[in-house]
Amino acid sequence: MTDPAIPQTAQPSPLRVLLSDSTFLKLWGAGGLTNSMRWVEMLVSGLYAYHLTRSAFAVSLVLMARALPMLLMGALSGAVAESLNRKYLLMAGQVLTALGAISIATLSALGWLSLWHLWINGLIGGLVWTNELATRRRMVAETAGPERIVPAVAFDTTTGS
Repeated sequence: MTDPAIPQTAQPSPLRVLLSDSTFLKLWGAGGLTNSMRWVEMLVSGLYAYHLTRSAFAVSLVLMARALPMLLMGALSGAVAESLNRKYLLMAGQVLTALGAISIATLSALGWLSLWHLWINGLIGGLVWTNELATRRRMVAETAGPERIVPAVAFDTTTGS
């Protein structure tokens, strides 16, 4: 037992230490922005699919396209994240996602957007998401170090939900 008369050395919480690490903050912030954009894109894709077809089934197909790569390629994405430069892998995924969003916006503005465009964009977005999860989680763990890995991954996970 500790004696209340003896002052304890105050150790900063692991989360406080993480939040004072600029590398972790950049990685976490980029992940938070990416996840926010992903959820908005999923919402808009679903709404647009419904607008085009008035079919809940069509909406589910568009959203399923985004989830399918995670189911089929999840394990492989970990191996990819281990074998390639993770920073460049994340950046390439962001560029690919941005190109998809620009393509969808252009097709929509021209009145040429159809359901299959949304499906293909969802599939590509799902591939990027699958790789990004494995890649960024590994980077978060490396940045935090073994002593803070649990709070780092837990805190990072909150930005994805």
